[in-house]
Amino acid sequence: MMGYSAKIRNHFSTWLNLGFMLLLASFLVFIEFFLDTNTQKSAVELLENPIRSDIIPTTKSIEFNNRLGKFLMRKQNNSWLLIEPRIIPAKEETINLILNNLQNISIKTIHQLEPINIQSFSLNNPVMTIKLQTKLDEIMEVKIGLINPIDETSYMTFSGQDRIYQTDIGSQKLEGLDLADFIDANIFSKSLSDLKEFTIYRENDKTAWHRFSLENELWKSSKYNTISQEKLSQKISNLLDIKTHKIIDQMNEELKVLIENYLNNPQYTISLKTKNDKIIHYKISYLIKELKDLKIEKKSYVIISASDRPYPYIVHKKFLDDLIIRYQNIKP
Repeated sequence: MMGYSAKIRNHFSTWLNLGFMLLLASFLVFIEFFLDTNTQKSAVELLENPIRSDIIPTTKSIEFNNRLGKFLMRKQNNSWLLIEPRIIPAKEETINLILNNLQNISIKTIHQLEPINIQSFSLNNPVMTIKLQTKLDEIMEVKIGLINPIDETSYMTFSGQDRIYQTDIGSQKLEGLDLADFIDANIFSKSLSDLKEFTIYRENDKTAWHRFSLENELWKSSKYNTISQEKLSQKISNLLDIKTHKIIDQMNEELKVLIENYLNNPQYTISLKTKNDKIIHYKISYLIKELKDLKIEKKSYVIISASDRPYPYIVHKKFLDDLIIRYQNIKP
């Protein structure tokens, strides 16, 4: 007959084994949960945008290459300038299109970065490359290969990443960008919503011909007591939306002297004051002589220079008709 002490040992052994089994089971559940959580976390990280969140907001230059050319843009004084192939103000709408597409990348599938995939997805001869440089001189290079025309997805690689990503970046829109898409054809760099003062001077007068100032969210005229806010806003907006006929970014010495003579004696001067107190001046002169080198007929165009732009612009003479503001144009 088993003694009392033997029964105690058997019970203790049973409980010890049971406790060990429970502890082992708990440990296995924990390990399974931990591994599963980390697997899910890794999967989520893989599907995140491969471009770090601080890259796009701090980008200071963009080099964009597609089958239609190479375009280099650089940010200067909060404005974008096209550097190559010509030094001309860049169209910010196009800059934003590129950056917004990169910022909002959605990953569809992920593939290994290996020679057979690089060739299969045309990444050895990419359709496009985009190189971003940040204010800290970090470089992010994006290569875009095969584009699926049906679902508009494309295969991409990113510097610092050892994978190929299938994304919905909207490459078809980027693929068709050409020089015209990168040139800012607007003469005026500000819109009505940016302004708190709009002034026009005639010839070299020191006294304003028209001055419109924003006071308590309403435009006031220095010349007329009552005006239509809607008509004035439309009139100024139409002026600010004028597009150039030609940008004179190349000129010989003779043409340079001729243009300087015109702009040193302007028929009109426009002064814009922004809401952050930046002042931009525009000089406007009627072109009397023919500019043969530029194929500009005499008395058909005007020339405009802007204090915030490197080159003068040529626009049709009808701009002068738009520039004249009569009371009947803005009366209530």
